[in-house]
Amino acid sequence: GKTYVSFTMSEGDNLQYIQERLLILWQDPKRGSIPIGWPISAILLEAAPALLDYYARSATVADEFLAAPSGVGYMYPSTWPDTHLSAFLQHTGRLMQSMNLKVLEVLDSNFTQDVGLALRAIFQGSGMALIDKKIQQRYAEGLKEAGVQGILSGGGQKNVSWSTFSSVPIYQNLGIAKSVDEALSMIKEGAEDYKGQPVLLNLYVLAWNMTPSDLKQVATRLGSGYEIVTPGMLLKTLVGAGFITPVGVL
Repeated sequence: GKTYVSFTMSEGDNLQYIQERLLILWQDPKRGSIPIGWPISAILLEAAPALLDYYARSATVADEFLAAPSGVGYMYPSTWPDTHLSAFLQHTGRLMQSMNLKVLEVLDSNFTQDVGLALRAIFQGSGMALIDKKIQQRYAEGLKEAGVQGILSGGGQKNVSWSTFSSVPIYQNLGIAKSVDEALSMIKEGAEDYKGQPVLLNLYVLAWNMTPSDLKQVATRLGSGYEIVTPGMLLKTLVGAGFITPVGVL
């Protein structure tokens, strides 16, 4: 009956964020006291190795680096030319492997796919989920050889869900949280649908609004019925325990 929660910060796909806002978050005194997933650009090793070295050397065991949206660069998979997707994924896989990144965050445009998600993206800044099953499968199979163990999708939905292709889970995030109270509400509401069974929730957190100190406060207020883990550990638990996809998608 325990609820497992991981936190994934947003952004990370551009160097300006890594130079400025991420540095501010990184210097928060509560960083390292709670597991957090930090998306960073997959080209960081090539484009700004000194930046990567700084973050890698100063990371704690509670800090987990993820590949930022949506691979080697920020793009929407559903609008990317189909004939070029394989090359994009191969390049992404090579860079992730070189940086030992095991989890990827993917954002997508839903304007021609799902009215509800499109409206949510406009009015709430969330949605942006990879829901095309064929593209999900191509991402999972295209990145598995590079050692990718899971893919987090979307800027945030009201319910979590996941699909698995070739043992690689595609997980739809909960969120996107902009405050402590909003994060608590999303987590507790997300856990209510699955009473009596283990619950695995990855909360997508708006990096421009929230800090490690805020997330520490969220964890403290959640109490003993919740365990905070890294996103990678959450995905490993999901696959290793053979959890089935929960009812309630997007």
